[in-house]
Amino acid sequence: MYTVSITTDAVVDALAAFVAPFLPGVIVQSQINRVASPKPPFCLLTPVTIQNLSTTLGTTLVTYQASQQTIITPVKIGIQIDFYGVNSADYCRAIVGLFRSEYAATQFSDGIKPLYCDDGHQTRFITSESQYEQRWIMMAYLQYNASIDVPVQTANEITYTFNGIN
Repeated sequence: MYTVSITTDAVVDALAAFVAPFLPGVIVQSQINRVASPKPPFCLLTPVTIQNLSTTLGTTLVTYQASQQTIITPVKIGIQIDFYGVNSADYCRAIVGLFRSEYAATQFSDGIKPLYCDDGHQTRFITSESQYEQRWIMMAYLQYNASIDVPVQTANEITYTFNGIN
């Protein structure tokens, strides 16, 4: 089985770790079935877009034990951040400002870096109790370089025949 070096969940976790110190309440990855929304304030993270930024790059490593090729794909991922609660506009504005700063570039792990984000906007949200809840949404875009190692066939010796001559 092949494993990818950086998964989508790892990028979402890195973004959650970035916003967590600046938000009260919990941060949840959305679209999890049969889980009720927490009590506000809270934040939802939803991966929305994934786009390859270039052609994949490959490097081959040949050793006596094994031969493998590492395929690297630069990826841009768009993650929607939903802020819920009375102060959701302020939380959204704060995260937008932080994400656009030099501070953000230093806070993510190697292989995951912030690219840009939008300004955020307010969206109507009606709860199951038919009550309006404050909700602000922004999109954050990050880049990561996913790599996967695959086996490569190699040969130490080649025997060929040319017109019946070895």
